[in-house]
Amino acid sequence: MTDPLLGYIEKELNKGFSEKDVLEKLVATGYKKEKIQSLLQELPKHHAEPTKFELVIAVIVILLLIVGAFFMITNTESSDIVKKEDTTLKVPEEMEKPKEFYTEPSGISRLTGS
Repeated sequence: MTDPLLGYIEKELNKGFSEKDVLEKLVATGYKKEKIQSLLQELPKHHAEPTKFELVIAVIVILLLIVGAFFMITNTESSDIVKKEDTTLKVPEEMEKPKEFYTEPSGISRLTGS
């Protein structure tokens, strides 16, 4: 027959509480520390809690990914952006206007105004 305390410990661990938290809570309510530790050893090991070092590394990696994505989005070069170019031929106003040509009935072109 299973110890009800063992069932309680397993249920609390499955909720996400650490072994240390469960141990402290049960000791505070009057259970013997040695009994709880022996019951904890009977249970299959739950995934290990991440250390502070692992958490710091995870935070740094996430921040680097966010910063990298931000720079990729905001620092696109102009070659990456398709621009519609103005294909209209424009002659600067300060350029001299061309002289007028006319064609005589004989087919010879002559300048006017000279």
